Amino acid sequence: MLERLKLGGACEIYSRRIAVIYASIAWVMVLVHGAFLVYAVFFSGGFVDIMLSPTTTQFNFSDLLIPRIVLLPCRLYLTAAWIFPHATTLMLATIFHHQFKELGRRFNKILAQRDQGRLSDSDIGNLEFVTMK
Repeated sequence: MLERLKLGGACEIYSRRIAVIYASIAWVMVLVHGAFLVYAVFFSGGFVDIMLSPTTTQFNFSDLLIPRIVLLPCRLYLTAAWIFPHATTLMLATIFHHQFKELGRRFNKILAQRDQGRLSDSDIGNLEFVTMK
């Protein structure tokens, strides 16, 4: 995703660093949720068997080990499908926030250099924006 954005040198370094941090936090969240899920499904004494409700109400299983094993990757997929889009959205918001802050700094710098506080169209055109390929 970051390869499609044309960013300046400092913003590119900042964005990649933040992307690694956000991806690491997302993976840690998935792994911690997976650990809690394994404990809840296999070692809680049937506390979360409500998640197996279609299976447990329609079929009479003496042992729920197989449905629990099938439930585990499905729940992990749903967790990842919930966490990673949020991390991506947060990453894009962080990039745009950083770009707008940098644009504001450049704008104020150009205004400070001008005597009358007015900008021409060419001055505004020289400010760089984030563009997508």
